[in-house]
Amino acid sequence: MYISTETSVKEILEVNPEAIKVFAQHDVDIACDCDERIHDCSLELCESMCKIEDLEGLIKDLQYFFDNESQN
Repeated sequence: MYISTETSVKEILEVNPEAIKVFAQHDVDIACDCDERIHDCSLELCESMCKIEDLEGLIKDLQYFFDNESQN
């Protein structure tokens, strides 16, 4: 899976729900910080609503996670 600013939280979690751990490493609690109504929004739009402090770092870590998920 390719992760970009246009990828939604929903898309990420549908492909691999374990990606929630990557969000947690960035102090983003999907259940508490990211209202379910905005899960369809792009990461870029979710940045402030989900309290994502380092969007670039999150995307990089999510991409690494998906690139290496067979090893996780």
